[in-house]
Amino acid sequence: MKNKILLVVMTIMAVVVFSVLILQVCRNEGPQEVTQETVKLDKEFPVTVPEKISHITTVMVNEKGYFDYENGLIRVYPGETVIWKCITKGPFTIHIGWDSPFKECSFRSTDGKPITETLPLTARSGYYRYMIAVLVGDKIYTDDPELIVKRPPIDR
Repeated sequence: MKNKILLVVMTIMAVVVFSVLILQVCRNEGPQEVTQETVKLDKEFPVTVPEKISHITTVMVNEKGYFDYENGLIRVYPGETVIWKCITKGPFTIHIGWDSPFKECSFRSTDGKPITETLPLTARSGYYRYMIAVLVGDKIYTDDPELIVKRPPIDR
C-alpha cells in the first residue's frame, strides 16, 4: 500500500515539475510579432473545361411504380449534357427545384422523347436531389434520384 501511495505522489510531483518547466520556457520566449505578407502570383490558374460529353440516364418504371435506372447517379461537369430517357411508354417530367444548376428548374417530355439539357459553364458545384415523375397508364409515379455537379479541374 505504501508503494502505491509513493508512486502516486511521485507521479503528481513529476507532472507539477514538468508543468513549471513548460511555463518557464514559454515566459522566456517573449511576444512574437505577427506579420502579414501579400504574395503576388506570376500567372493565373486557368480552368480547364473538360471534353463535352453526354451523360445518358435511362429510367424504367414498372406497373407497380418501382423505378430502375441505368446510370442513375449523374456526376457531371459544367458544360456537359445530361440526357434522361424513359423507356416506360408515356410522358415524364424532371423537376430539380429553384436552386437548379441548369438554366431552368423543370423539364418535360409529353411525347416520350428524351429530355436533353446542357449544364451552363457557370453552374455551381454541389449535390442536387431532383424529382422525376412518370405517367404509367392512369397513375403518376415519382422518385428522387441524385445529380452531382463536380468542380472543374484546374491546370497547374
